[in-house]
Amino acid sequence: LALVLLGFMATTAPLARTADDSARRVAAIELARARLQEIAVDPDYDGLEARYEGVEPTIPGFPGFRRTTTIVRVVEPRPNGRRLDYQRVTVSVEGPGLQTPVRRTATVAAP
Repeated sequence: LALVLLGFMATTAPLARTADDSARRVAAIELARARLQEIAVDPDYDGLEARYEGVEPTIPGFPGFRRTTTIVRVVEPRPNGRRLDYQRVTVSVEGPGLQTPVRRTATVAAP
């Protein structure tokens, strides 16, 4: 019985650790997704960079997590006199226990 219990404990410890790591990764993915969604619905296209770009060293409700947002605006003239205008938004989230940061990128087009 003792051997069975030791075997059971040896198996459940790694499973619990894996579940905890997964929960942190899901939290980081949600933090990145939420920021991208917030930016995508912001009506002030020209003010996105000033309002959102930067580092959030603390995030309420997520101790130890840090979110970095970078925005690159691309404006290319077209032969027909119009221009291509979009912003590439990348959100990176680091947190306790994450081996690598979670990164998500989206493109926001000019209205």
